[in-house]
Amino acid sequence: MNKGNDSGMKADLVMWAKNGAKTLPRVLKRIDEVIPEENVVKKVFVDDHSVDNSIQIAKSFSWKVYENREGFISGGASEALKHVTSPFFISFEQDLLLARNWWQKVPEHMKHDPKVAVAQGMRFSTTRVLRCLEEYSSERFKATRFNLSLDNNILRTSVIKRIGGFPKQYPISVDLELFDILQKNGYRWVIDRNVISDHIRAGVLHEVLRSRKLMEMEKRQQWIDTSDVSKLVARLAFSPIRATHVMIKKRCPQIFFVYPFLRLLALRGFLDRKKLRRLGKLRATQRNMKKSSLSFSFMNLSSDESASSFPENLSF
Repeated sequence: MNKGNDSGMKADLVMWAKNGAKTLPRVLKRIDEVIPEENVVKKVFVDDHSVDNSIQIAKSFSWKVYENREGFISGGASEALKHVTSPFFISFEQDLLLARNWWQKVPEHMKHDPKVAVAQGMRFSTTRVLRCLEEYSSERFKATRFNLSLDNNILRTSVIKRIGGFPKQYPISVDLELFDILQKNGYRWVIDRNVISDHIRAGVLHEVLRSRKLMEMEKRQQWIDTSDVSKLVARLAFSPIRATHVMIKKRCPQIFFVYPFLRLLALRGFLDRKKLRRLGKLRATQRNMKKSSLSFSFMNLSSDESASSFPENLSF
């Protein structure tokens, strides 16, 4: 058990998960090793209708299980917040292996400035090629906005509840939406770059398939992507050069093939979303025109015919 942080800070632990049985034993065991038991008030586990034994695993580690009725990260985070009673709560996800120094470092950011609403560490993939790309991106884009996550965070309960809880506009990018809302309300989100957790990944192919699945979720939700297609095309065209630079800097040859492919995937996802958005607008317009036509017919019928003769004018 880690005894590094003896501040007496108390916190609830929350996690949202779906079919995480493969990683949950390692993840939950590490949480118990890093965060002292005496500092934990309750453990809240929100399950999104798992078909494996995720619930049984969570219960075996003394987490109380609740149902994610709304689904996705937004639903899981919102359900978890309902059960939080401590001044602080710590959020995890099923594939995050917490850094050994997390408890000593990250909660310290919450102590002296009440305007700090969220603090977190960094996390990089366990698959080497993805880890190299993430490390390079983190070095190149140091702004907080480009390094957000909700899987190793401590949050100030009163602030999160004051702003209305976790946003639900986008079911997956909750961290980005929450960051924007907190900034607009004058609060800070701190990232400690000296704390690095492991993001458990099965491999590049698994991540590609996972990315496609997330894109399908985006299309079903008809997300609005504000990216400029010309910039995405330019990034794809430039990707072999960028890949060569990153490959040499990080000494990872696989990047030369993986990075352009990921850029191609991003462009394809954007075009798919744009296409579906146009179809969605067209269908919405057609539905509205149909409703308007029906309303207009009904209004004419009501004004021209008496109530007693109304049924006689309907044909089935």
